[in-house]
This record gives sequence, structure tokens and C-alpha cells, in this order.
Amino acid sequence: MGISLLFGAPAHDTLAVMAAWIAAAVFLGICSILGRTDRVANARRAMLANALCASCGYSLDGSEPQADHCTVCSECGAAWRLATQAEGG
Repeated sequence: MGISLLFGAPAHDTLAVMAAWIAAAVFLGICSILGRTDRVANARRAMLANALCASCGYSLDGSEPQADHCTVCSECGAAWRLATQAEGG
């Protein structure tokens, strides 16, 4: 049934099948993007909870927070608000 619809069926059936495939591809693409975004956010939260820079993985344990309550990574210069700082004040 599947491939014969594309090559042996009337044009309107072929367009319907192609539209369904395109819709499925778009849907799956959006789902994969949303899933990746969630995984990246979870990984970033886990790194910051362990006082690691979420950009480069360098330890932020000895770093002091700045006036804006963000800790600046001495390795890459990224600034993060650590979970312990957010809870404490």
C-alpha cells in the first residue's frame, strides 16, 4: 500500500501522503528540539548544584560571589548564580 500510493495513485492521494509525512517530520523535529533543551537545562542545573561552571566545568568552590550575587568562573569568565547563593540570600 505505502509506496504504491506515491507512484500509482491519483495526484490528490499522493499530495495527502506527502503532507502527512511532512507534518510528521515537523512534529518529530519539534519534539527532539524540546527534548534536547530540557536535557541541557537539567545538566546545567546539576553542574551548578555541584559548584561547577556550566560552560566549561571548572570548579567554582573557591570563588567569591560578586556584588550581583553571581560567581564568575576564573577559567572562562562566565557568571553564574549558584544554588547555595540563591537559597542563602
